[in-house]
Amino acid sequence: MAKGRNVVLSPTINILRSLLWARAAETFSEDPWLTTRMVVAGVSGVQSEGALASVKHYAAYNQDTNRFGLDPEWKTVDIHVDTRALHELYLPGFKAAVQEADVASVMCSYNMLNGQFTCENDWLLNKTLRQDWGLEGFVVADWYFSTRSTVSAVMSGLDISMPGGSLEDSYGFPAYYGDLLVEAITNGSVSMSRIDNMVTRLWRYMFKLGMVDNPVNGTAESYARTQDHLDLAQHMTEEGAVLLKNEKCMLPFSVE
Repeated sequence: MAKGRNVVLSPTINILRSLLWARAAETFSEDPWLTTRMVVAGVSGVQSEGALASVKHYAAYNQDTNRFGLDPEWKTVDIHVDTRALHELYLPGFKAAVQEADVASVMCSYNMLNGQFTCENDWLLNKTLRQDWGLEGFVVADWYFSTRSTVSAVMSGLDISMPGGSLEDSYGFPAYYGDLLVEAITNGSVSMSRIDNMVTRLWRYMFKLGMVDNPVNGTAESYARTQDHLDLAQHMTEEGAVLLKNEKCMLPFSVE
């Protein structure tokens, strides 16, 4: 907020499965229950200061093989997970963020889930996130490569495609919203009622958290780092670490 921004693209709450994952340093834990407790505290803290939190990356984004996909098709990794594993391991943190912390935003991920891109996955966004859990906020796409369509993404529940821009971005990927969305509205592929819903979801939390009445006044050039912040970050890291002592060489367990 000191830099004139009112959305925090955080926290990352994907379950840690591999240390080779490029986002491993960002996420909370390999434990679903611990993740739920940390995300509720994190989101509540961010939004208590009048900023919107955006939990990410929804969903099952636990490895980074071909994050954007390979040229020229840009086909990314397809994660196959059954429904039970999703609900028991990979989704509890997102559910807690919605139902316990009233998170303003959820960011869908680059990967495919069971053969379908997450940002145009009706089961993930409309059925699970909105109907089952009751999300009242908005769904935003991860930057550039997570949005793969216009009509399908809009109707499946994606409210904001980022970073927007012209029809062709620097990667040669079309900006699927903007001009293409206007065209879809004009030809009747996307209804105005859906557009109203998208806008309502965005503005709801801007009013709810006081951004309209008290807009941020910082700038991107503002220097927001202080020694108190650095000291607090170090203290949290030190106090949050758990050292496991391998007494009597109990680890690793043998197959017997």
